[in-house]
Amino acid sequence: MSQVIRISDDVYERLKAQATPFVDTPAIVIERLLDKLEANGKSEARSYTPPRKGEWVKEEMLRLDSDTPEGLSYTKVRQATFDNVELKKPHWNKLVRVGHEVAIKRLGSYDALQRVTTANVVQGKYEEDGFTYLSDQNISVQGLSAESAWEKALHLAKSLRVPVRVEFEWRNRREAAHPGVRGVLEWLPED
Repeated sequence: MSQVIRISDDVYERLKAQATPFVDTPAIVIERLLDKLEANGKSEARSYTPPRKGEWVKEEMLRLDSDTPEGLSYTKVRQATFDNVELKKPHWNKLVRVGHEVAIKRLGSYDALQRVTTANVVQGKYEEDGFTYLSDQNISVQGLSAESAWEKALHLAKSLRVPVRVEFEWRNRREAAHPGVRGVLEWLPED
């Protein structure tokens, strides 16, 4: 029985570079690379061990499709930037708030912000129903789940044509999509 695996676009391009055009499939290229490893005496497969608390290794991150990320529940944001503004003590809702701060500064008014945001935002101070007040912008933004926060931040980034990036880790819980695995979501505007 065949298995389906997902790989990043970067890894796919690397696999294509190892292939004979119109002859090799990705499976053939992977098999050839494994044969080569085994022939060099490195046949012992590396076993996966969940990361220790606080350990963060960029090479081992799972890159998700920014438009359709899978299962962001039970994740902890490790690092995030919106329009190259690095978030201090990052979390999903802070990403949305910083995105709205950047947006209102760039657009110049609450009305202009309302035209580009898909988040629940009200003008002035409102701190009920999960809203957080951003005094510098005089707006309040409603809190969201991880999936919704990414969706709203991505929409703002695309509307403003600014980069957004989040590095996160799934908590070691059975309910998590990838317990203990690190992930990255990123969107960059095309020049």
